[in-house]
Amino acid sequence: MTNKTRRIITVTIGVLLLVLLGFGITLAVSHPEITLEGADTVDVGTEEYVEPGYTAKDVFGKDITDKVETKMSHDAVTYTVTGKFGKKATATRKLVDTAPPEIMLTGGDTTVMKGGTYREPGVGAYDFYDGNLTEEIKATEVDTSKVGKQEITYTVTDKSGNTATATRTVTVKKKQGTKPAIYLTFDDGPGKYTEQILDILDEYGVKATFFVTNQFPKYQSLIKREAKSGHTVAIHTYSHNYEKIYASADAFWEDIEKMNEVIKKQTGKKTNILRFPGGASNTISRFTEGIMTQLVSDCALKGYQYVDWNVDSADAENAGAETIYNNVINGVSNHENSIILMHDVKEATVEALPDIIQWGIDNGYTFKVITAEGYVVHHQVNN
Repeated sequence: MTNKTRRIITVTIGVLLLVLLGFGITLAVSHPEITLEGADTVDVGTEEYVEPGYTAKDVFGKDITDKVETKMSHDAVTYTVTGKFGKKATATRKLVDTAPPEIMLTGGDTTVMKGGTYREPGVGAYDFYDGNLTEEIKATEVDTSKVGKQEITYTVTDKSGNTATATRTVTVKKKQGTKPAIYLTFDDGPGKYTEQILDILDEYGVKATFFVTNQFPKYQSLIKREAKSGHTVAIHTYSHNYEKIYASADAFWEDIEKMNEVIKKQTGKKTNILRFPGGASNTISRFTEGIMTQLVSDCALKGYQYVDWNVDSADAENAGAETIYNNVINGVSNHENSIILMHDVKEATVEALPDIIQWGIDNGYTFKVITAEGYVVHHQVNN
């Protein structure tokens, strides 16, 4: 082999080594590639996000799509894949929400007496992408020292910056010798003593509100009589089992809807008024943390008005007729409008009721029924 040939071979080998070395360096620093299918920006304001798809290849062109990891945040989906030499590739698909939330008002326009305390009939907010935003609602205040119409403006903004507003007109009225009102309400029936209570109400021409249950199915037909007599039929609970109904929000609303079907069967229509077992302020539900806060919020979203009380007869504590009477009279005397808690499953309540009604008539009170748009009392939520 001549010296010239040797030089040619040596140069050729050197060139090949340099080429191979360069290729190796290129592979070592090269990244895999991720290709996104579909749009780079997806609007999730009105529809659930559905992954349009993606593919990934390593530096040799091999499909490594199954190695891609995805992570979804509020405003993006990030795709990451690691190649053969430990190099990573990322791609991002932007998520946008252009739809504003919705504000739902319960009860419509309302009134309040001059100098009184405005009680919110119910408001909720929901966003398709961000969910329940009720706690984020901001509302203007009502000045009850000024007679006339005022407008409450409710505003809520979702996480994407979309804002919704709603308004309610509040009329502040001056007191003009209007008669104070008594709202007789009865929980837990119909039961053994409901028929006697209905007879007493008929005798005095007084209407009341019954928060009904299905604890005693054989008396279920009395719901029909309650409605026919002009009383308000509202929901208390189907089972009245605290551990069952307060196990979760879904369990509660399942119980409520079950009772509403019973009401519809007896009266021909459902109701949108309810009273929480134990009231909105109950603490027995604390085995499910925060459930009462959630349920109170749900009421506005689902179109229900919940009603508590400001006078407790204490008949649930098995008080005697005289004690029930005194509790009611003393309580009513401290309020312009009184929602009285009683139970139509207590014999002592039957005994006390005629005297309570007669006292109310003698002292210039009017007896009214609860309506979703009328006067209500809401307790402070403790869970």
